[in-house]
Amino acid sequence: MSSSKLFLVAVLLAGGSATTALAAEKAAAPSKAAKAEEKAAANSIPYDELKYHVGERIVVETKFKSTRIGTLSKASQFELVLSVPTISGPAELSMPKETILRVTPAETPKPAKP
Repeated sequence: MSSSKLFLVAVLLAGGSATTALAAEKAAAPSKAAKAEEKAAANSIPYDELKYHVGERIVVETKFKSTRIGTLSKASQFELVLSVPTISGPAELSMPKETILRVTPAETPKPAKP
């Protein structure tokens, strides 16, 4: 018997309702957002290791709830510089270290099937 079924039986035997048991089980299960957050945290690049990723495409999440995607041009102890595409060509975006929440590798797009 699975653990969720055992939990339901235990709640019912304790005098609870099936609705209460299902609500408690749902609250205990991690949400999609929590799973995505967990995956991103596991895949993140520590700031001190960014110097080894210069030239790679990365995703930078900031404390201001913004996200930037580009190629890492420079990483120092104070800031990182991201090359981002614009209509008129690439632009350099400097981001202070204290504003950066998380850095993860950018997913490379899969080639289209012919």
